[in-house]
Amino acid sequence: MLTYQVKKISDEGTNSPFIARFFGGIFDLRNQLFLLEVSPEKQESVRNHFDNKYKKLLEAAQAVRDAALEIKTLTSAHVDAISSGEIVRFGVVQYDILKTIDTPLGQSVDKLIDQSIVATKTCLQSILRDPLALEIGFFFQKDSKFIAQIAKLR
Repeated sequence: MLTYQVKKISDEGTNSPFIARFFGGIFDLRNQLFLLEVSPEKQESVRNHFDNKYKKLLEAAQAVRDAALEIKTLTSAHVDAISSGEIVRFGVVQYDILKTIDTPLGQSVDKLIDQSIVATKTCLQSILRDPLALEIGFFFQKDSKFIAQIAKLR
């Protein structure tokens, strides 16, 4: 018997491209690629195996998205504060920005890059390797190895 856990994870639904692609599309892909030729008695085990691996990818993708939204919010608010004159002081030959976003912006960019690497190198690579036997480790190699493997993949 299949059991499901339902819990709220965001304030958006399948009309959001992110949710539609990372939930609806992926689970349809999972059912077609991973469960199509699996005997009924093994399907739950295979589904759980995929879902456990996919959960890590989804969490990393959500962290990437959160970091991108943080970057957008920080920069928009900063530009608005500068435009309004709230955090800028003009002198005769110079102007001073009274408040910077360097540290939080740097942290958000670091998070975006780190989680992007986790999503692709760790999570996606694992999902594609097992059970599809598709190796994408060459994406992270020097140009010569990358080009050779792209040609082989084609």
